[in-house]
Amino acid sequence: MVGLIVTPGGAQTFEFTFMRLKLFKTLWGHTTSFEDAARQAIDAGFDGIEGPSPESKTDRQVHRKILSDHGLDYIAEITTGGSYVPDAGLRSLGAEQVDWTEAEGAF
Repeated sequence: MVGLIVTPGGAQTFEFTFMRLKLFKTLWGHTTSFEDAARQAIDAGFDGIEGPSPESKTDRQVHRKILSDHGLDYIAEITTGGSYVPDAGLRSLGAEQVDWTEAEGAF
């Protein structure tokens, strides 16, 4: 946005921007498909989705396409040492790790 300041010495233009709050639908407790979550996010007026990072390259590609198709942003939750959601089969510290440094796998 451009503004104009007029003073006795003349006029000056300047640019300014505004901070925008974005709202994200969480996948916490979501039990249906990622596509369904994207539709729910759009219908509810969210700007994006927040949830765990997809574990496989295929899932990352599918998620990226769905997000792109719906114009949604994504906040990927990344934890170390396994999931932060407790379950009966907690992973040990030696759990399989995903290499997020691959360019084509990154969001």
